[in-house]
Amino acid sequence: MNKSLLGYLMMDEIPVSQPQARGKKRRSLRQVKIDDIRYFKKSGNYIYAYGPNINGQLVELARTALTVEAFKKKYSFLENLIRINQSVILNMNHVEAYQGEYLIVGKELFSVSKLGKEAVAAFLAKHDPNY
Repeated sequence: MNKSLLGYLMMDEIPVSQPQARGKKRRSLRQVKIDDIRYFKKSGNYIYAYGPNINGQLVELARTALTVEAFKKKYSFLENLIRINQSVILNMNHVEAYQGEYLIVGKELFSVSKLGKEAVAAFLAKHDPNY
């Protein structure tokens, strides 16, 4: 697969539950390696990046306040990030199996919508000689 020149994304840190100090809210950014991200999921006003923690469990690594459409447009050159339904973008480098309407990443099973099937099929046709 083609590797992008961009090796990481700058995303917002996940805030820790603490009382907010007075004054302006400070934005805290985190550099997240694209290879560490398994998928992105829209929840509320944010898109969260999920990847493994030190125990191998998939956890929220960071977030961004972009819409899914704006996120895909901004990072459209990252061919391995495929939108599979309304709220999930998968890093296809970590997909272990594609079975009918589902993609498997680790122990997670993701449902692929009609729109997502077209994007997944186009990706696989381009990158998998056995497809």
